[in-house]
Amino acid sequence: ASDNATAPSSPASNDAATTIIPGATKNSNLSSELQLVQQVISSVCSTGNLHSSHGMMECASLCNPSMCCFDRDVIELLNPKMDLILKMEGIGDDILDRGEVMGTCANEEEDGAITSTASTNHFCQVHAGCKNVLLFGAPSASYDKKRQPSSADQGEQQERRSIVTVCIFFGLMIGLTSYLLIWNRAASSV
Repeated sequence: ASDNATAPSSPASNDAATTIIPGATKNSNLSSELQLVQQVISSVCSTGNLHSSHGMMECASLCNPSMCCFDRDVIELLNPKMDLILKMEGIGDDILDRGEVMGTCANEEEDGAITSTASTNHFCQVHAGCKNVLLFGAPSASYDKKRQPSSADQGEQQERRSIVTVCIFFGLMIGLTSYLLIWNRAASSV
């Protein structure tokens, strides 16, 4: 009798359980997918990655859909040479649309549009790392002064300085050697 003490579950209760669980799974999957997207954007658009043409192009391609989150006037105030810098990097409006789309998400929130401000805010929070590509090359005063460079950032900067110094040194050596060889040939032919 104790084996029959548990009542068999009804088909209706099984259906309810299966519809609730997949919904919860979808929400948690969506949340984890958005976290993954945020991590990818943060990584690809990190200031260290933007110092290469490939990294810059990769970030710009990823961030095109999120241009509506950034107000053009605010970005231009922080980085007045944004368009010039991106143009010099080969990033046109076809890759990163900086036209009329910029700031439309922020403007919709202010105007009280029909779209959900919670979902727009969440979208913009997920894509917040995209601001780095827009501020690339900005005067250092534009960046958040609270952010202190990590030791890894400082190590990367020191490594880059060392590489630039070595390249300049070898370039000068090659130039001097070429000059001396040409001068030597000119002196011997006279």
